[in-house]
Amino acid sequence: MTMRRTIRRVILASIVIAVSVRPTPATEPRAGKLPTLKVVGRFTLPERADRRLVDLRWAGKDSVYLADLTGGVAEARLADGLPEIRRVAPPALRVGLPVIRNMAISDKWIVVAHLAKIAWKPVAGGSWRLREKRGYIHELDIRGDDLVILGFPDIETYERAPGGIVWQSDLSKGLDHWDVLYESKEVAHDLDVVRLEAALGSLRFLQGGGFVVAPNFVPGVLRFSSSGAVKERWSPEELGASVKEWQGDSKTEAERVPLKDLRRFLTAQSTIEDVLALREGPAIVVREPRGNQVRYRLGVLGAEIQWYEIPVGEVNAMAWLRGDADTKGRIVLAAVERAPTAPGSGDIIVLQLP
Repeated sequence: MTMRRTIRRVILASIVIAVSVRPTPATEPRAGKLPTLKVVGRFTLPERADRRLVDLRWAGKDSVYLADLTGGVAEARLADGLPEIRRVAPPALRVGLPVIRNMAISDKWIVVAHLAKIAWKPVAGGSWRLREKRGYIHELDIRGDDLVILGFPDIETYERAPGGIVWQSDLSKGLDHWDVLYESKEVAHDLDVVRLEAALGSLRFLQGGGFVVAPNFVPGVLRFSSSGAVKERWSPEELGASVKEWQGDSKTEAERVPLKDLRRFLTAQSTIEDVLALREGPAIVVREPRGNQVRYRLGVLGAEIQWYEIPVGEVNAMAWLRGDADTKGRIVLAAVERAPTAPGSGDIIVLQLP
């Protein structure tokens, strides 16, 4: 099978789940003994049929950016009803994207993306630019002019460094050149593994410099220095987890894993939902299924991982818990849409370490 045929399969697959992280009971703290994050605010979006929340980031002291699948990005005040302050990105089609799945905003740029289509513009004004390539972006983040992605930007770039899964480019130079920062032997052997946890891979710049990545389609969590070198790695064993492959019922190359298997997967497997940049260091949000309900934990990574319960309350067990942290140590979380059959809950929760 040619590389281009392989990439077509990657692009066409909606969600295929195959690798996850499952906490190991032997290393997990006893149930009910973990400290719990403190809830300092909870706000509910007004119910609206056309709203499908997919991501959020801190915008200011009392506001957040909310990305909608088709409706663009808005800044909303953390108050009853989450009133809209301003629109920072128009509906997806107006910037050249079919939908929005990824968002990153800094003091210089706003970036939205879907698969490998990236639209960006200066925060201060100007027009949108669009990069249309056939690749696969799981997650992205920006600092200054630097854009870092998890996945691969396009097939031509990938062929320069087969196995590359973390890449950096310069927004001020139009994303014309990409440097590979990390290569995976698993991905070099089979590019298809990039799609295995397409909805779950996470990446975030850290407050103290560098960034952290939880690919999910390859095991472990990686911390990079400001220069882009791997500084630290937490293996599944160090995270108190084991890696298990899950292939669903489909064994043939041409078939997709149906969305109904996503439900079966999520009721049986634990996953790293997101990574956060706390003052204390990088952190992971871990989802653990409990029958028809879900338990969430926060793990602050270091020589010894500090675990906390996340009191999200009643959320859709199929949703995707996404979040962000600000420089004051506040964490904002929302259960957003994971797939068309797995909508979010509409609650925005603000928490702090106890």
